[in-house]
Amino acid sequence: MTVRGWAWGAESSSPETPETWDYWTEEGTTNTARNDGGWGRIQFLPGDEFVSPVKDLGSTATRFLILAMDKYGVGKGSGTLYWRGRDTDFSQSADEISGPVWELYVAGGSTKTWRYVQIKAVG
Repeated sequence: MTVRGWAWGAESSSPETPETWDYWTEEGTTNTARNDGGWGRIQFLPGDEFVSPVKDLGSTATRFLILAMDKYGVGKGSGTLYWRGRDTDFSQSADEISGPVWELYVAGGSTKTWRYVQIKAVG
C-alpha cells in the first residue's frame, strides 16, 4: 500500500510531502492564507474560506481518502472542512460551475475515484 499525501503547516512530515500554507488562497481572491509563519497553523476568522491547491493523485483508481487535522501539532479553535474532486483538472479558483461541487468532509474519510482533489477550510 502506498501512502500519498500532503501536510500543510508541518515542515517535518512523513510520509506526507510538507507544504507551507502559502499555497492556500482566500476563496474568491488571490490573497494567500494568513499563517503564523510559513509552517504552523493557518489563521482564519469566522466566515473566512481558504482553499488548497488542486492536487493530482495520478489516476482515477478507487482509493480511500482521509483528511487529518492536527496530526503534527495541536491548533486552536475549529473550522469546517470541505473537499471536491473529479477526473479532469480544474483551477484552484474554479467556481462550482466550471469546477466540481464542494462536499462537506465527514470525519473518517471516504472512498473516491477522483484524480484531482481540493480542500476548503471555513472559519
